[in-house]
Amino acid sequence: MTRERIQKHLEIMEAFAKGNDVQIWNSTSKNWLIINDPEFFEESFYRVKPEPKLVSFTFEDDLVGRVVTPKGLTLREMITVQTHTGVAFYVNDSCTHSYSDLLEHYNFSDGSPCGKVQE
Repeated sequence: MTRERIQKHLEIMEAFAKGNDVQIWNSTSKNWLIINDPEFFEESFYRVKPEPKLVSFTFEDDLVGRVVTPKGLTLREMITVQTHTGVAFYVNDSCTHSYSDLLEHYNFSDGSPCGKVQE
């Protein structure tokens, strides 16, 4: 086993020890599978399961009535208007917040991000 492979396995072992999911390449099914007890054989390929990439919502996502909180604040606001360019929080709010601003600066009231997993 090369030093590079050993270093890579050590990084994956450390991530596994911290509670991250580890995946092994399955050459039969041609995809990555979560493995609960990696043994780190030389001929196997492992990786830390990648975090899903979040992208901004779009007009097709129904957001009216959802409660959001600006990151770092305790304020709660309800989305009351949704357009093709973004959302507004009040009936008379003339300021529309873009979907990318929503992802970057807000979370839903349960703490989840204001975005969706990229497919």
